[in-house]
Amino acid sequence: MNKLFFSIIALLIVISCWFIFDLSRYLPQDLLFSQEIKYESAEVHKQIAKTLKEENIPFRINNEGFIEYRKKDDEKVKKIAAQIHIALSPAPKVEQPPPNTSFSNPETHKLFVELLEKEGIPYRIDRLDDERNYVIWDLNDDEKVLELVAQVKQKTSCNNNPPSIAFPTKKHTECFISLLKKEDIPYKVVEKTRQQGVEIYIEYNWDDLVK
Repeated sequence: MNKLFFSIIALLIVISCWFIFDLSRYLPQDLLFSQEIKYESAEVHKQIAKTLKEENIPFRINNEGFIEYRKKDDEKVKKIAAQIHIALSPAPKVEQPPPNTSFSNPETHKLFVELLEKEGIPYRIDRLDDERNYVIWDLNDDEKVLELVAQVKQKTSCNNNPPSIAFPTKKHTECFISLLKKEDIPYKVVEKTRQQGVEIYIEYNWDDLVK
């Protein structure tokens, strides 16, 4: 009798456990933690969990570190996660373009290159279109090279026109303008039409050339 009683009790326990574990399939999906999210950054992950708690959005963190939450909160959680990820992500580094210049007159270009070679200053030439060669040098030699640029301008009687510079990409141009603004150096943006299209030049004063 006792054996049968305990067998019945054990069977009831098994049935009860099965019912409890299987109950999730009968619950509305919006009440289950059916969604999950995880970021590699521990700081981002921690801040998301903190914000969800402050916003009273139910969630839990499983054994694999994923934040689990309800399907009904999916839009809210993703919005919060995206905002935190952007806020805590390091700002992209804007690379400063290498210093460079170009001369429309071939003789002026030749003179400048000869001065660089005479001074033993390393340089390279990039031909970006059919009309212009850009002479590029290392930033460490920038001050000395700009003095040579001034010499070239004076020797070729170009000093009546303001010095100008053009960059191969819009990103480089914007970076240069931001540096001019930072140093409070006056400048003017000039558009010149070439065979390849409109080219943007930055004009500045002779007094600011070495700067």
